[in-house]
Amino acid sequence: MGAYGGKLRENLKMRVRAETDSTLMIDSVMPTRLLPAPVPGTEFGIGIHSGVESGALLVITPEAHVPHKDTLTGLWTRYDLSPGASLASVQLADLKNQKDRLPEHSGRYTCRTRVHFTPSINVMQPIASEDKWRTTDSLPYIDQRCNEPSVSSCGLPFDSDPSWTCDWMYGRRFKGLVMGTEHTNVIATVVLAGPRVEEVIENFQNIKNNDSSHDSIGLYGEVHLAVQHEHVPRGELVVVRIGAEYREDMHRLLHKCMLPLEAQLGCAPYHRMIHATKTCPPLLSEAPNAESNSMTPHWPADSSRKMYVQHSSI
Repeated sequence: MGAYGGKLRENLKMRVRAETDSTLMIDSVMPTRLLPAPVPGTEFGIGIHSGVESGALLVITPEAHVPHKDTLTGLWTRYDLSPGASLASVQLADLKNQKDRLPEHSGRYTCRTRVHFTPSINVMQPIASEDKWRTTDSLPYIDQRCNEPSVSSCGLPFDSDPSWTCDWMYGRRFKGLVMGTEHTNVIATVVLAGPRVEEVIENFQNIKNNDSSHDSIGLYGEVHLAVQHEHVPRGELVVVRIGAEYREDMHRLLHKCMLPLEAQLGCAPYHRMIHATKTCPPLLSEAPNAESNSMTPHWPADSSRKMYVQHSSI
């Protein structure tokens, strides 16, 4: 999953469906760099409409979106979950290029997530023609092809209104949690649901509750973690928010928590991103040496780093 050459400057729309009792993993091999649209000031984005049928497991573990400082872009995702469906989906972005930019004056990255469950059989009513997925609820530049009504594997249509929604803009507070700060601009949302990801949920919970997690995982920079259990009318979700200083720390944390999926997938998510037992400190450079006209590399002083647990209503 990604763009040709790792660069994107126009809309990308995907429709994915995991059939009954199947296992499907969608991955990417490199970060996707989101460049300014050909027409200055034009907004574009990525839309993913995923359906997961009963007994199936859908795993989406992409590399990061990396928007240019002047890019107006975003991600829109919709998940249709049948009874007994399992989902582990990562939304990952490296927003360091926009950390000093005011959204009203330059680039902006927005994210909208929708989760739909099937109505209960006991309350099923004929669906009127106008009671369909509202196309205006998606990102304005993602057209209705990503918004078509869906039917689950048990024959029930999905609710037209989402069971759970989340909208956020980079650098803005969302129910107590800031998505991107002065130091933690590599951010991720992990949406988890279903019986086949219970061990992943347990891993995130254990790391959140363990004060030694930062050192034991091999992280270097500042990391913020929040785990929220969402009880919705016809299902349950666990939503994990992560903010990190370094992309390698993010990969390492995601790999650690999603490692139980290896037995079902045949490979561990983000395994190829891990090349050492711990994150290597970034190599910095001083000003050019006047005599040699070369840069003098040095390692930053090792300051006190740790994992911060955020208790928020996500």
